[in-house]
Amino acid sequence: MNEVLSERGVVPWVTRVPGSSLSPAPRRVLPIVLGMHRSSTSLTAGALHRLGIDMTDGDLAADEFNKGGYYERFHLVELHDRFLESLGSRWDSLSPLAPGWWRDPPALALRNKIVDRLRAELPHSPQRLWGLKDPRLMRLLPLWLDVCVDLDLEPRIILVTRTPEEVAASLARRDNMSRDDALVLWAVYHMEFLQHVGDTPWIRIDGDHWLDDHHAHALRLLRFLGVPTTARDNAMLALDEWVEPEWMTNSRPGRRSRSFAHWLYDRFATLPGIDGDTGVEMSAELRRSAQDFHVFSRVFRPVFHRAERLPSSEAAARNAESKLSAHSATITELHTQLAKEKTSLSETVAQRDGAWQEIIKLQNKLTDLQSALDGKDAALSEARARPTPRARTGWRPCRPAR
Repeated sequence: MNEVLSERGVVPWVTRVPGSSLSPAPRRVLPIVLGMHRSSTSLTAGALHRLGIDMTDGDLAADEFNKGGYYERFHLVELHDRFLESLGSRWDSLSPLAPGWWRDPPALALRNKIVDRLRAELPHSPQRLWGLKDPRLMRLLPLWLDVCVDLDLEPRIILVTRTPEEVAASLARRDNMSRDDALVLWAVYHMEFLQHVGDTPWIRIDGDHWLDDHHAHALRLLRFLGVPTTARDNAMLALDEWVEPEWMTNSRPGRRSRSFAHWLYDRFATLPGIDGDTGVEMSAELRRSAQDFHVFSRVFRPVFHRAERLPSSEAAARNAESKLSAHSATITELHTQLAKEKTSLSETVAQRDGAWQEIIKLQNKLTDLQSALDGKDAALSEARARPTPRARTGWRPCRPAR
């Protein structure tokens, strides 16, 4: 059942969940689902949608890589992509964003645009939960925490993790991304998240475990969001009907060399599972890692940026080399044609020279003939000019008699 629920569920509030940090009159909770790309964030957002939380504007855009749909608000995704592009970045950029980027004018302009949009889109009743999901929020989290302050929202972050090897294999299938780049991107996404999440309540869901017991995952999420978990049988049935085991039956890669991403995933896996609404407590080790990453990214970001441009430079060089080879082949062909034309021209010149020789011979003959003719004409003219002698005879004219 991949279509959007025809009726958006209304989640009733309780005044206070035991152990909750919410005040008796809580602010509107904003569920935010984020995680590295290909980590089952869409599955998590789709499950929340089946549990009655509005997670989509209606367009699921299901495809061969996400058969259950993406459960994203695509107008926000488009804004995120355009904003990253304005920073000289992309969703798959390996280099971290510049320090303090969310205080720069482009980020402030986007923040105002999002605030205006959400004021129009958020349901009037805070009892009706409205959430969003986008993996890019791992990088853009500071911007959205400021949006929550502007709108007096309480962000509740659901971090979906998945083993780096599974993510790398999925990105290789969908985007033809190399394993090394995928592992670096996995690490950068999660370190940027740790750097900025601060004290915001968050909980971790492991994407590879969704199908083990999705009921247990669903109950954890509902408790974290402060939603009563009683009388939700219909929602669970809708979830059972929607989840397809084949969505997670990816072939697992063999044993490969480990990386920092693997170490970081193991650190996330050791965080305790939380059933309340206060979220997980980040370990001192992860906090130190986030601080070290902050220093590291400030120092080495230019190196990352140059290294990230290297593949495009290499591609441009290969393209130029290919064009140069094509031009060289064209020049060689032109040289061959030129040689043929020169040979043909030489033959033509030889034929011309031979023809001129014949013409000269004919001209000489014509001159000789003309000279002979002129001689004959002169002799004839001379002969005509001499008087003609009269012939002598015995006859004489008679003289008349006087």
